[in-house]
Amino acid sequence: MPIGKAFKGFFKGFQGGYTSGAAQRKAKEDLEKTIAKNAISTTTPRKSDGTGIGCLLLLILFAGGGYALWDSVDQDGYIPHNKIAIVRAKNWSIGEYKNCTSLNLAQTKDEPQIDCASDAEFVEPKTFEVRFYGKTFREDLKNASFSWRCKKNEGTDPTFTCDEQKVIKLDEKN
Repeated sequence: MPIGKAFKGFFKGFQGGYTSGAAQRKAKEDLEKTIAKNAISTTTPRKSDGTGIGCLLLLILFAGGGYALWDSVDQDGYIPHNKIAIVRAKNWSIGEYKNCTSLNLAQTKDEPQIDCASDAEFVEPKTFEVRFYGKTFREDLKNASFSWRCKKNEGTDPTFTCDEQKVIKLDEKN
């Protein structure tokens, strides 16, 4: 077989094979597009992995922890409360500090009564706005009173500021 015929046959076969390969590739691409368009997904839908519930529980945890922290800070006297209070005191100068006491009674929860006068003095009680750093009533304490360090303020509101609260058990006082 002459060389010229062999080259011609070789290139003819190559050209035919190459063309038929292109047609096969195109047919394969068309088939894949049709299948992708009409096929039912074989993957299962994604189920919830509990992320929503976890976030809700985390939110509840933070809210509960925030409330507990606030209550603790409030009970330790870091948060002020202004209340109208009945104050018994005599000869109190502006800026002066006095040691005062108040009973832990549910009846005086909304309007505490603080005594800043010595027991020997009779002083008519008067009503003032007082800023308390600490709770003026605690349900968890029975038979107790509070000792305060109170200062008479300059100006009018609040007239007094009471802080450094200490709990005194009435049973231990004697």
